Amino acid sequence: MSPVHLNPRATGSVRLRGPDPFADPVIRQNFLADRLDVEAMIAAVKLVRGVAARPALAPYNAGEISPGADARTDDEIEAYVRAAAIANLHPVGSCRMGTGIDAVVDPRLRVHGIACLRIADASIMPSLPSGNTNAPRS
Repeated sequence: MSPVHLNPRATGSVRLRGPDPFADPVIRQNFLADRLDVEAMIAAVKLVRGVAARPALAPYNAGEISPGADARTDDEIEAYVRAAAIANLHPVGSCRMGTGIDAVVDPRLRVHGIACLRIADASIMPSLPSGNTNAPRS
């Protein structure tokens, strides 16, 4: 079992590195930048441990792999989470939708300044759904 945080509060960013269109963008995921995200993951590790300790799962439980029995305090669990956390999500929101100068697409998904082009994927979602990003429909 592995806990997953479906609704993180911290948000990241994607920015241009400079004027070269072929330069890699600067991507800042900002994992665990919000304290509530950290607390949610600490609670999730404890919850998974509780579920794994149930007698019905005893025949299938070969022991905890990580963070391991030595990580007991919140600080120890937090250290593990910060060291081991990975993205298990589908980033969204890199193409802001709206009418302002910073928006990439309008509310009808038309790209500002480019005729006959629309963006209709997760990049225009303002927030992450609690599930796979291919599930939402209009």
